[in-house]
Amino acid sequence: LKHILEAKMCPLAATRNKVAANADDACLALSANLDELLRVLPSLRQLAPSTETLSNLSALATKTCPRDVLSCEDRLTQVSNLLTPSASDRLGHAGALLKLGVPAKIAQCLEFFSFEARKEAVWVFVETVRVAGALAGAHHQLTQHDQHLVDRLLMGCGRKETFWLFAEMLQSLVGLPDTVTDVFSKANRAEHLLSLAACSGFEVSLWAFQTLRVFLMQQPAAAARGVASCFEEFFKRYHKLLQSGSYVIVRQAQRLLGEVMHQSDFKEVRQRYVRNHKFLKIHMDFFRNSSIIVQCEAFHIFKIFVAAPARSPAVTCMLRRNKDRLVDFLQTFHGKGHEDNNFMSDLHVVINLLYELG
Repeated sequence: LKHILEAKMCPLAATRNKVAANADDACLALSANLDELLRVLPSLRQLAPSTETLSNLSALATKTCPRDVLSCEDRLTQVSNLLTPSASDRLGHAGALLKLGVPAKIAQCLEFFSFEARKEAVWVFVETVRVAGALAGAHHQLTQHDQHLVDRLLMGCGRKETFWLFAEMLQSLVGLPDTVTDVFSKANRAEHLLSLAACSGFEVSLWAFQTLRVFLMQQPAAAARGVASCFEEFFKRYHKLLQSGSYVIVRQAQRLLGEVMHQSDFKEVRQRYVRNHKFLKIHMDFFRNSSIIVQCEAFHIFKIFVAAPARSPAVTCMLRRNKDRLVDFLQTFHGKGHEDNNFMSDLHVVINLLYELG
């Protein structure tokens, strides 16, 4: 089989082109890859070829194929059967799809499929990433066919007609730590995701916060590396959510930030965050909010500034200058129906620390 593949590759090498951005070429490439996968996989399973042989299949992606979206849709239906839980060698099929760049090509031409084919294509994308994500080098294989894959998915989330489709594909990437780091290490990508959280549409905003939580909390170490690499830009955009004036957005942003700041993997980010007196002021301002819930959420972040072992001089100065008013305010929590023992214990500690400022 290896000799047959090499013989086929020779005349194709001179004419092989990169996948174009337009729909026609994207559909052509996807259809060719799926067609070749379906044709060769039975032989591959029988002969158990080397990894090198399997990777060479990608060179056959230029095989002549009708420039027809329907051709892609027909092959997607067949390929989806290879990824069902009952399918034999499911991992091998997913790995082959990843090597051939099928997920990247699905993202490129998804919008040109019919409604039913879109759902099937998204399912193939998600299952391929989920099943093959455990393989070594999965992130590299996923992005080598389209370096702008993450950007493409984020842009698709920004369009109303394709939002849920691209959102599902984007969330499936959380199983790849390197991809999670990649999402947050590029300021424009984090900005795009945070701008969706600020969207006036309730469902889109809710999904964006859910996606942020998934990326930040399910792969905290990877996410922390990404956030640390673009710290200023990330929190500049995140604080706009806190200052949006929308109760729902503010509450979601407060809760998620509190969860992130208490994660051990975010220690470096947390230490850098609590040394900024401008950030402290943002959360102190929430103590003036009419909502008790907003005040409580603000306290959970405020206490990190107070208890920080190495506060910056500017933070210490701001706390000392406002100590009396802060203590007076925090003591009012005793009469606001807070019966949570942990909350009251934290409150007592914070008040004592403020007194110790002198």
